[in-house]
Amino acid sequence: MQRQSNKTWFNYTPISGVGSEIKDDGSRVLCSIPVEREEELLPLEIALIGDETRLDLIRVGTPNSDGDLSEQEVHQIGNIMDHVISVIRLLYDSNLDRLYLAGRPISLGQFSRDDGSPQLSVNAKEFANPVKFDGAQLKNAIIATAPMRVALSLLVEALHPRTPLVFKYLCFYKILELEFRKNGHWVGLDKHLQHYEGAFRDLNISKSKLRNFLHNYRDKCAHIKIGSRDEIGLTGDGVERRRDREQVFAFVPYHRGRPTQSEVSGPHQISWPW
Repeated sequence: MQRQSNKTWFNYTPISGVGSEIKDDGSRVLCSIPVEREEELLPLEIALIGDETRLDLIRVGTPNSDGDLSEQEVHQIGNIMDHVISVIRLLYDSNLDRLYLAGRPISLGQFSRDDGSPQLSVNAKEFANPVKFDGAQLKNAIIATAPMRVALSLLVEALHPRTPLVFKYLCFYKILELEFRKNGHWVGLDKHLQHYEGAFRDLNISKSKLRNFLHNYRDKCAHIKIGSRDEIGLTGDGVERRRDREQVFAFVPYHRGRPTQSEVSGPHQISWPW
């Protein structure tokens, strides 16, 4: 049940290229769209903030809200954001994306003024130390990781901040296949997963065994229709149980992380064919 408040709660997704000063005072609404909900709830409002030459923000307003959105509301607003970005990419620019800072997409939330108008005004800047490249470490790492080139490629793709969550999961799953799938059969996977069953139960995201959970989520990521009831699978960066999946990615049962300097040091040379 929606909690009563006289204000509107605004969720914002900044668009790449917005600049460091991110503002919305209601004067630059390019278009707005009402989204009907259950009978007792007022409609949400989608608004694109910008002008004919630049889009700055996607805004979704939840009226009469205290800002403590329910899981269903978070799910709905996340799907709205994803859909709007998909449409903009299709119509105008396939390279358009969310604003990323420090490798993570930025989202903002703020209450309206008492009259319901927006009042967003923030400065967003990234402060980071410049990367220092170590030639010796690079050489040793390139050589030492050559035998696991395929697994390394999958791991790096999964860790890339702009890889959609669905494809992150499939990358991790493929790493498990590389390790434990032999001639069409899983060999040693159950024994490997035993080490992680306790940690998986502590996440409290499923009553399934870890093995079944991994395979079922693989099906949801790989297929658009699941099972005999045609349950819709996950698409792109879809937010169906997004929090659960983010917990899963933090836990993924694959213990080979990035190689440390000590693990890749020493005189080596690449002697196998690429």
